Amino acid sequence: MRTWAAAMAAIVLVSCAGHARKPDSAESAAKAQADVCLAEGRALYDALESEQDMVKARSLFEKSCDLGSGAGCFYLAVMWERGQGGLENQDLSMQLLLRACHLGEGQACTLLATRCKMQELESNQSDPQCLPW
Repeated sequence: MRTWAAAMAAIVLVSCAGHARKPDSAESAAKAQADVCLAEGRALYDALESEQDMVKARSLFEKSCDLGSGAGCFYLAVMWERGQGGLENQDLSMQLLLRACHLGEGQACTLLATRCKMQELESNQSDPQCLPW
């Protein structure tokens, strides 16, 4: 499984570090870099080999999210929720899900709505993080 992750990372011709061919605009450059970070993070995350891979995947998803990838924010939220690659933080996970949803990531919107409804049913009140959504 580890060799598969290494092979997937090697297939990605542009590194997440940002050394890519010149795109047409700064916006397309950021999207391309976000997509590469997301792909590299997914390859490591899907391999589930070691805690070190989880730390690296989390870092790649964070970079992808920072560059405006809804999917990157979604995967980062899941990792924060589960404590993969570092500490667990439910509040940060909710904030990242909200951001991912606003960026158009449907999975994040669905999970966010489910969590908000569950919290509302359990506590009989709305979570303040769910209100702006």
